[in-house]
Amino acid sequence: ATLKKEISACSGLPVEHVAFCRAYGSYPCDTSLLDMPDQEWNPLVSLLGDSPVNLSDDGAVFFYHDRREVVPKLSDEQRRAIQKQDTARRGRSSGMTFNTKEKALKIYTSADDDDSQ
Repeated sequence: ATLKKEISACSGLPVEHVAFCRAYGSYPCDTSLLDMPDQEWNPLVSLLGDSPVNLSDDGAVFFYHDRREVVPKLSDEQRRAIQKQDTARRGRSSGMTFNTKEKALKIYTSADDDDSQ
């Protein structure tokens, strides 16, 4: 109820019409708009630190919406357009690949310096 009150204060939605869910992963998250209806909306938890809310996790992302809004039925063309927008938003386009190599990083501390002398 506390999180809903805060969302209500920020959004202007009445508390009773606020629905929220936690995104999978942390910021920045790549949740598709097409996956929104399948999220676990309004999870029943007694504490905000309980799963699946885990409000104390650094980088946690939450979505909210007005519960009075009806999820529209999308045509195949509308679905493809949203998928295309999601792909562009994520910075990936079809056929593009990125080759990255990880490099090792060794961090020396003052204790390491004392050992070498």
